[in-house]
Amino acid sequence: MAGLNFNNLKVVSGEGHEFSLPESVRMQCVFCVHEESGAAYELHTDAFKPDVANKYLAAKMRFAKMSPQKGVVESHIISKLYKAAEEKAGGASHQIHSDSVPLERARRDFKAIILEAMKEKAVDIHFVVREHHVKVMFRIHGKIEPIEKFAYTRDSITGLLGAIYGETKDSNDTSFSPRLRSSCTIKYDEPPVSLRWQTIPTGDSHGNDYDVILRVTRQDTGADSKIVTLGELGYLDDQVELLTAACNSKGGIFMSGITGSGKTTALRSLMEIVRGNGETKIYTVEDPIELRIFGATQINVRGGSMAENIKALMRADPDTIMVGEIRGKEVAEAMQDVLRSGHKMLTTIHASSALGIVSRLSSESIGVSRDTIVEPNFVSCLVYQYLMPTLCPHCKISVNDARDKIAHIEHHLFHEDRYSLNSDTVFVANKNGCERCRRGIAGMTICAETIRLTDEMAELLRDRKDSEALRQYRLQRHTPFDDPRMTGKTSYEAAIYKVSQGIIDPNDVNLMCGAMSLENIVKGHYA
Repeated sequence: MAGLNFNNLKVVSGEGHEFSLPESVRMQCVFCVHEESGAAYELHTDAFKPDVANKYLAAKMRFAKMSPQKGVVESHIISKLYKAAEEKAGGASHQIHSDSVPLERARRDFKAIILEAMKEKAVDIHFVVREHHVKVMFRIHGKIEPIEKFAYTRDSITGLLGAIYGETKDSNDTSFSPRLRSSCTIKYDEPPVSLRWQTIPTGDSHGNDYDVILRVTRQDTGADSKIVTLGELGYLDDQVELLTAACNSKGGIFMSGITGSGKTTALRSLMEIVRGNGETKIYTVEDPIELRIFGATQINVRGGSMAENIKALMRADPDTIMVGEIRGKEVAEAMQDVLRSGHKMLTTIHASSALGIVSRLSSESIGVSRDTIVEPNFVSCLVYQYLMPTLCPHCKISVNDARDKIAHIEHHLFHEDRYSLNSDTVFVANKNGCERCRRGIAGMTICAETIRLTDEMAELLRDRKDSEALRQYRLQRHTPFDDPRMTGKTSYEAAIYKVSQGIIDPNDVNLMCGAMSLENIVKGHYA
């Protein structure tokens, strides 16, 4: 406000003040009284769009009785006023900087959470915000854990998240509201990490409860950065052989799995095989870009048309195109043009199994005809996978010493009519852990099914006989479940193989992949 001497203003909306505002509002609004004239002022930023919580409305209504003059100011002015009030109250004498004190505190606190998440190898950060409690939780090794060291009130965490969202998000909308679904991507160079943000309002009657979920993706960039191989991710030898052949042939590699199953990381490893000695031109179309892929031209759609970007690339002399996800008919039509022109494509799609990808592609929402799907060179490989916790080799416990831990699944593990495993090689987690692990878990491994369609399977799928096609695939099994050869085996049975080798806990398979009692075993050609 022109002509107003801010040095003579007394803040009355700080924490503990007569007209105290929630911290999320104090980032952009301040109530003041002129120390000489007694005039009242309500100052806010141009972008101020308050989430009208009860505390804000109550303070505003009380302050309105003083007939305040209203004005728009820069955010650093508001920060200066609050900091001056804090220093005056605390007797501090150090210099007042122009930086936003709440924003600086938000940056510091937020970075501390990110660094802790990276140290603990978390893949997701959950902020669960309710009126009377706030939880910060990490997803570590596939399971959600509360992190007690971070304690916030609803107002303080909303202020922190609002400040970070407004400063670093990747769109022009700078306002954060717990009442609205919102998403963005935040990137840091130090630490090198990308955070995919999603706000989920609960729709409660007061509009105060919400979750914010951050997907944590570590960024290893440059030609010298180590790309994890398919084998290191957990694919078994014959699966690596099949996927490598698919990367070097025409057609599409379609990958599916639940959220957090390692699809993006697996695609990056596949792209490294496609890149080979660098003599191919590779494009990616993503929304958003999650991992940097050396040697590829990566296009961030940023909410634009993924289909139009794919179509444009057809005029850019590509060898291979990777599409982040098949969404809707427009993207599916562009995908068909790419594959029918003889190009290689890699992509992800939501489906419940490898063969379920065919059903998903031909669904009404995506609309690819079955005749097209089973054309030669349209599909080179179908993949479905889980991401499972691996046991610590130093403290894992033999099931022979912990039969009570597997009593509910013992029959399915060891009976000759079920998986017929050797109990001497099956282990469970030591929940107490050791100095080399976290509660008995050392890392994560992919358990996958990889399918290349046979002519017989293609014919059945074209005729919508999906169950028969699945049976034809499973009849190809010619090895027991403790054998690493995966022909004819499902992703569930890949997990059972790793149970047989003492790599993963059978309880995790039962919990994360589905109840063993409900799994149908097809004998195949193995007697």
